[in-house]
Amino acid sequence: MITTLAESTIQAMVTRDEFPAPRELSGRRVGYLYAEIVAWANARPRSTLLPPPNTGAKKPRHSRAQTGDG
Repeated sequence: MITTLAESTIQAMVTRDEFPAPRELSGRRVGYLYAEIVAWANARPRSTLLPPPNTGAKKPRHSRAQTGDG
């Protein structure tokens, strides 16, 4: 994973020319060049904020028995 941005956020940023545009791969398939994403990330300003404590935490999975479904 190169970025934790949501797909919708990336699409909006591409529209505003704030993120590298995808490249046409074939037909209706597009992809991003790794080098362009890395260059974009390296150009971003450093932050003085720390990530929130729950960054990257997986949500607990509930089984049907626990939720009462089933």
